Amino acid sequence: MTRHTDSLAELLGTTDAAFAPPLLQSDLARAVRRRASRRSRVRTCGTVILLFASLGIAAMLLRRPAPSTTVVIQQPPSRATNPRESESQLRELRATADTQHATLERWRRSHDTRRRLERVHATLAAAAPSPEVIAVERERAALILLDHADRLRLELKEEEAARAAYRRTIELFPDTRWAAVARQRMEQTPT
Repeated sequence: MTRHTDSLAELLGTTDAAFAPPLLQSDLARAVRRRASRRSRVRTCGTVILLFASLGIAAMLLRRPAPSTTVVIQQPPSRATNPRESESQLRELRATADTQHATLERWRRSHDTRRRLERVHATLAAAAPSPEVIAVERERAALILLDHADRLRLELKEEEAARAAYRRTIELFPDTRWAAVARQRMEQTPT
């Protein structure tokens, strides 16, 4: 048994000698701060490198020449030899240009209207309540109307007004559970 204990002690002693002694509390705090500072510098450098790489790519993309968008307008061959013919051709060209301009303006207005309508539809679709929300709100409204009828009947002793409020609950919200309650209470209310 001592032989095992001696070999175990020897093994533990060799293992302890192989590793550095544990850091003191003040050394540990300094080491943690150094490590945190080093990580912060690495992150900052990485961010700066990424930023410069992005700026370089953006600069290269901006320097790339844009595709050619030159519009060539062909002039009709001049057939007029006298000023009167030139004037009539000029009037025809102006009339054609005015027609094309009016067509372009109509298209632009319809395009703008279509874009505005699409935005309105998107806004309405985003704001539209779900069927579950609508059902909950209907139940809530029916309960409020039923509560009003109960107050008329019980607190104010106005039987006819209470019957009218119960009837209104049944008419407006027939598919709610509060309509069934209103029917029961209407039967209990004397006429």
